[in-house]
Amino acid sequence: MTSEESKFAEYFKKEEISEKLDKLIKDSKTVKKNFYTNYLSIDNLMKDDLTSLDGIKTAIYIIEQTEGCPCKAHKDYQEFKDNDENKEIKLSGKNECPSRNMYVGSSTSGIKTRLEQHKGTADSDGTYALKLCKWFNGKCKVHIFVYDNIEKGVIRIVEEAVHGELKPAFGKKG
Repeated sequence: MTSEESKFAEYFKKEEISEKLDKLIKDSKTVKKNFYTNYLSIDNLMKDDLTSLDGIKTAIYIIEQTEGCPCKAHKDYQEFKDNDENKEIKLSGKNECPSRNMYVGSSTSGIKTRLEQHKGTADSDGTYALKLCKWFNGKCKVHIFVYDNIEKGVIRIVEEAVHGELKPAFGKKG
């Protein structure tokens, strides 16, 4: 083992690194075991009150189009995004294919505010979001999987896996 390899080997033996890795492994197992345990849904994101989400910090969510044509939504989004008046608005990216699964995301600071940003009813100047009220005319449901006390890194990994599987119409992977 070279001195460089030895230095890194010693680094990973440090107690705080070992504890961090143990926590990530434990959290990963918790998410896998309890994926559907703490499930909530909002039937109509555009009309339903989101106060039931107060206090929920960490969650993975899927925004699913339940009414309207996904191809039309894909087209409407692009037209809204291409409009010169909207150039300053931070909009989520549009993926290649239309899909009923509109967006896969996560929040570690409050799911209610994040969904309000996607609706377009909360301040999101510095955050990329769908801003649905500005261009979307259908109906969408939100599937929410709540995870308290789970490391952000684990949430990110699960979000990427769900995104890869569902291939949503909008938003980047991870």
